[in-house]
Amino acid sequence: MLKITQETSRDGITFRLEGRIADRWVGELWRAYHDRRQHSRMALTIDLTNVTFIDGAGVAFFEDVVDEIALVNCSLFAAERLKTVLARQEVG
Repeated sequence: MLKITQETSRDGITFRLEGRIADRWVGELWRAYHDRRQHSRMALTIDLTNVTFIDGAGVAFFEDVVDEIALVNCSLFAAERLKTVLARQEVG
């Protein structure tokens, strides 16, 4: 299961994710992402503090949107799974 909490501030929008970014829950994350893009062009930050697992589809999601988001609070597990995404953010 994946819980997506959206918070808006003057600096942008933050998705706080909790649980597993896997299977059908990646589809829910895509829906939230596209909905946010339809209604706002504010900067998007994704907080991974409470993410417990990321499968290949989850990694693919982040690879596809890496140029449009900022990732924060990656656990060691998340940082390892997303090392190519994080490297692209450091370069950009």
